[in-house]
Amino acid sequence: MGIKIKTAVIYGDSISTADFGNGGYGKLIKEKLGIETLYNHAISASAMTDGTPNNLIRLLDDEANLHSDAELVIIWHGTNDWYWGAPIGEYHENGRQDENTFIGALVNSVLRIRKCAPTAKIVYLTPLWRYQNPDRCDKVAEAWTNKNAVGLTLCDYYNAIIDMSRLMCFPVIDMRTWTNFNRSNHSIYQPDLVHPSEEGYKIIADIICGHIKNFYNCDC
Repeated sequence: MGIKIKTAVIYGDSISTADFGNGGYGKLIKEKLGIETLYNHAISASAMTDGTPNNLIRLLDDEANLHSDAELVIIWHGTNDWYWGAPIGEYHENGRQDENTFIGALVNSVLRIRKCAPTAKIVYLTPLWRYQNPDRCDKVAEAWTNKNAVGLTLCDYYNAIIDMSRLMCFPVIDMRTWTNFNRSNHSIYQPDLVHPSEEGYKIIADIICGHIKNFYNCDC
């Protein structure tokens, strides 16, 4: 039996679309969590930071992409901020956040969502394992240690997500470690070294649902 969430929202990149693995994880968590209405605003190749393609911060300029009745909001961005070479930036406690940086865009995105749906549970997912060369770079390697065009690794974006989650009080699901996807099993779970397979999405959905049931204090 699911939790019976009336309205949930997904913001993310291609990994959160229905374009891979026979429909992605959206349909799986909708069924497992008993979600009545699921809005999926994920866009392929998108990132969080302003200046990157189809970024979240500008997507949220359109009120049609915000939902005041949302009870659950899943954000899964960061891997393409690494890919496109978005600067990390820093948090400005008494000043305007720079949306041309990853931290600034993340903070303002969360604030916009909370302003629209203040009681929604916002859950952030960390980037998965990835093996690729980032934009404008030639080296093909594990993104965790592979520097992008501005000299940052996926680890840097991961750490920024963790720091902001503690600062802004939203839970994080560490998908990198919980999935256990890696170079040795990528042919099963991430055949193109980036996007999950159908089997990969089943694992992803189980992890997301397990954590969210815990957030809702539900043993269903």
